[in-house]
Amino acid sequence: MSYINKDYWEKFYENFSVSNESHFANYVNNKIPPKSKIIDIACGNGRDTLFFEKQNHNVIGMDNVNQQNFLGKNFLKMDALNFKLKADVFYCRFFVHTISENNLDKFILNMKDIIENGMLFIETRSTTGYSENEKIKTFFKSSIGEEHFRMLYSKEYLRKKFSREFEIIECIESNKFAEFKGESPFVLRFILKGRN
Repeated sequence: MSYINKDYWEKFYENFSVSNESHFANYVNNKIPPKSKIIDIACGNGRDTLFFEKQNHNVIGMDNVNQQNFLGKNFLKMDALNFKLKADVFYCRFFVHTISENNLDKFILNMKDIIENGMLFIETRSTTGYSENEKIKTFFKSSIGEEHFRMLYSKEYLRKKFSREFEIIECIESNKFAEFKGESPFVLRFILKGRN
């Protein structure tokens, strides 16, 4: 399976190092039990994986791009659309908006099959501030100067899509969740549970 942005992300992580965890990682850490088994889906350089390790969780960072600069102890090169690993917590930050809607549907079906009693935490950019449409394909120019694909969805559109397969525990949106280098994009957060 080839992701649209694979080459972009490999180049991005060659030179990108972050020592601090994301705001979302702290948010999730405050919602989960101690010593949870976590899979950090599309973990990037592993900064949040490392944070969860430091919080004494059993965490695996998973990605299908080159991870020379991975910070965590446990990394698996694996396709996020097809993996079958079990966990208490599936952590998915800024992955949903990097794939096509067709691949998002595959991801949802795969998660439906493996989530069991676990929880899926998703953070993704929203259409708010970019478009009145319920979904939009766009290309952002990044801090390394290259445009790369983004698929943005409205809160209601994703809520309906996720509710077909999962119980929605929380669905919130804010432009305070992912402030970075003077930007404050609107971001969606979902907490999802499997249906037994």
